[in-house]
Amino acid sequence: MTHFNTAARVTAGYIDGAFAFEHLKTAADGSASTATSEVPLGMARRASKVIAAYFIPASTLTADDTNYATLTISKRAAGGGSKTTVASVSTTTTGSGNFVAWVPVPLTVVAADASVTALSQLSFEISKPGTGVVVPIGKLVVYLSDNY
Repeated sequence: MTHFNTAARVTAGYIDGAFAFEHLKTAADGSASTATSEVPLGMARRASKVIAAYFIPASTLTADDTNYATLTISKRAAGGGSKTTVASVSTTTTGSGNFVAWVPVPLTVVAADASVTALSQLSFEISKPGTGVVVPIGKLVVYLSDNY
């Protein structure tokens, strides 16, 4: 299991009128099967909606339909509770396709679950079906808007 270690950074701020959480993945996975446990991204200060999410890889990844990774952003209510997927992408040929260094990979936002209430938590994790694939260093960016 890999974590975003203490060198990982989460920043937040307004970009083009939307509030953005940014998370830096500071190391490539140790092996293809190494998953990333759920880590917190931040808290919504007020009711808002996830409008877009991207992973910007610093190097390549070859898509595969059997051994792949699924990058998932989830939400949890202010009081905790179970998580609900807000956005995700799988590194399959029909999902993200191959990663190209410095080309943003869009995560698919689940429209029915994109709204978050004030004080809801957002989190990020990477799961690995099959034998997985090494996910490179990169930056995750999640945009929220309270004007929806």
